Amino acid sequence: MTASLPQPPRRFDAPDGRAWEARITASGRPSPYLAPRLGRPVVEFRCFTAPDLPRTYALLPVTSLADLTAEGLVALWCAARPY
Repeated sequence: MTASLPQPPRRFDAPDGRAWEARITASGRPSPYLAPRLGRPVVEFRCFTAPDLPRTYALLPVTSLADLTAEGLVALWCAARPY
């Protein structure tokens, strides 16, 4: 389901003008005990221009960050929540 090699982080500018980085923090692996939704990789978003903002997290809807378009990455960032 996920690549065996670590995926490089992706940087992007959010609509509010801040620079963010997205990186895989937990590689989702299929498990007979977990629902497929819970077996997906977790993406962590970290802000560079305002480091005091909390990090946010979202489940990756595709296999890798490289598979997301720029618009898809921003949409995933909008759906991310702090934990």
